[in-house]
Amino acid sequence: MKKYTTVSAKIQGEEREEIKNLGLDHTEIIRKAVHEDIRNAKNKSLIEKNEQSSPCNIEIQSG
Repeated sequence: MKKYTTVSAKIQGEEREEIKNLGLDHTEIIRKAVHEDIRNAKNKSLIEKNEQSSPCNIEIQSG
């Protein structure tokens, strides 16, 4: 069974009203944002490790 924890975020009042008026689920918005940021950070880390371990030496010929 997965453990869950509660997080909160302060947003501008206009944004909260817009979320409400559009019928969006603020919990799902936060979940997706957290998931996406974690995925992006992992991808960035993998790219940096890959660049460090195998530098690409490409010669570009002109003309």
